[in-house]
Amino acid sequence: MEGINIELLVARVKEKYPEAKARIIHDNGKQFISKDFKSLVSLLELYETAARVCHPQSNGKLERFHSTLKTEHVRKTPYFSYEDAKEKMAQWIDFYNNGRLHGALLYLTPADYFEGRKESRLAERREKLHTADINRKALAATAAGLIHLISFPKKVQVLFGQDKYEWSGGGKIEMKIGLMLQSLSPLALLTIIQNFSFVTENSEKENLTMLMFIKENMPLLVVIVICAFWVIFSVYFYIRFKAFSYTGTKGGYDISVCKEDNEASLNFFLTLIVPLVIDNVSTWQGATVFFIILFLICVLLLKTKLFYANPILSILGYHVYEFKFISNKNEKAVCIGIGKMKENDTIKFKKISDNVYYVRGK
Repeated sequence: MEGINIELLVARVKEKYPEAKARIIHDNGKQFISKDFKSLVSLLELYETAARVCHPQSNGKLERFHSTLKTEHVRKTPYFSYEDAKEKMAQWIDFYNNGRLHGALLYLTPADYFEGRKESRLAERREKLHTADINRKALAATAAGLIHLISFPKKVQVLFGQDKYEWSGGGKIEMKIGLMLQSLSPLALLTIIQNFSFVTENSEKENLTMLMFIKENMPLLVVIVICAFWVIFSVYFYIRFKAFSYTGTKGGYDISVCKEDNEASLNFFLTLIVPLVIDNVSTWQGATVFFIILFLICVLLLKTKLFYANPILSILGYHVYEFKFISNKNEKAVCIGIGKMKENDTIKFKKISDNVYYVRGK
């Protein structure tokens, strides 16, 4: 760099920031030891510090800037001409001074320090952090309240029944509802297969636009999306049911009068699922009737014990038994379990609902 360029640069900086008490730290290049430069420094009343010879640490701030410039910009940016390089480097230096947060400056910008905004910026940051902390605590309290209300009450009244069950996140009420929804999942899958036929052309045999396609097939799309989520939930709930069946079981109980109900799942499938499959759900009227009937079936299953007649579990090898405990022969119970059971067996069980149990052999 020529000496005249150094002098012009210093003069322009002083003109832009006339009130600044600038200090120039430089090496011992001939530009900085010339008489003209010395005269300019004296004229502008600037402070001057020369770095020690062969000791870059004396000008460590500039050396660090050069390192950052090379790492974050030069090595990542292609230059196609000298003018292009000047423009791109000027843009990055502006970002360095006004946009880039510096760890050594409390994650503020150099402009914040130079223009006296340090305290106001830090105060603004503290206020934002305080507000965020309040919002986080409020959200956490709300979430904790909802979890306590929804998932962990000591006693919860069943919506469509009169019995109360203990529930602790994944307990008996959730299990009963989950088995009920899972038992109807074949209906959801068969409904998708039966009705997966969309209107794709208008009366003139022209392909429909996306908006027209959605408009023409809206009832069917709603039904299929709900049924698809229903099937996905059933897969998820089967995993939950497996986890439920392996935790918290009570063991060492003997049973009497054990009878397998071979027809429960078949009757459930033939009476509650097959008749609904033939319904046409491609119109709003058909879809409305379908969901009303489905809602009434859900109410029926929740008010009774029919939810245990689960065709999905039957296909997966589970059996339904009617039995009595030897310790309480007056109470008849229903159980779902894998494997065969017989009279006088000793079992482990976990309660699902009133007189409905998951059971496995000792």
